[in-house]
Amino acid sequence: MLDAVFNHIGDQSPQWQDVIQKGVASPYADWFHICKFPVNYTVTDDFEFSQDANYDTFAFTPHMPKLNTANPAV
Repeated sequence: MLDAVFNHIGDQSPQWQDVIQKGVASPYADWFHICKFPVNYTVTDDFEFSQDANYDTFAFTPHMPKLNTANPAV
């Protein structure tokens, strides 16, 4: 059995952290489905927080931002 992740990334990944720090100026800004900048992101274990996130997530958790798989760089 193969289990692979193709549509999301961890919130501690260098790419996501770069987007958090630099916003739209990040070279990775178009790697994710972000509704508007700045990204509304708070480090938390509360899964309810994702209801306030302004980016798409996997499994409704802010810890797994969805990747923009339409972007060839991803």
